[in-house]
Amino acid sequence: MSLNKYQTFPLAKNSDLFKNEIENNENTNISIDWIEDAIEKKYIKYYDCKYFSDIQEIGTGGFGKVYRVKWKNSEYYLALKTFKDPDNVTIKEIVRELNFQRDVDHHNNIIRFHGISKSVNSNNQMKIDSLVMEYADGGNLRGYLKEHFNNLTWNDKLNMALQLACAVSCLHSVGQ
Repeated sequence: MSLNKYQTFPLAKNSDLFKNEIENNENTNISIDWIEDAIEKKYIKYYDCKYFSDIQEIGTGGFGKVYRVKWKNSEYYLALKTFKDPDNVTIKEIVRELNFQRDVDHHNNIIRFHGISKSVNSNNQMKIDSLVMEYADGGNLRGYLKEHFNNLTWNDKLNMALQLACAVSCLHSVGQ
């Protein structure tokens, strides 16, 4: 199964205009409708959790836990970025994260966003369970360097430093 047709996602034609509208609007229905529309138009791929298997926790981050999962009886692994307190994560925060992922998705040194998994809460409202991301089977950079640092040449280290600086520069330019 190929995920390529979902790797870039123009979340909205006038996304910056829409971003401002969401940030200044307390009506979460607009954000929910926006996400539903993006899923329907295949700008955002929806992953049904029932197709995840071999689920393993691989880390924690600012938002919550990260899991490695196998997708649909395949050998393809994905990472699920879950939320620490899903009941207190607002839909606006999720939309901001989706917009941020869209803005950095072009960069080769930043983990790719693939889609979302969702459910319906007790109030019959959509609830985002997790962001579905590219799985980096080499682990995180800190672990990789800890294990392989002495085996890397200076050229390898310089190349990694340049790639990291380029990725951080991209993140900072988008985050402003």
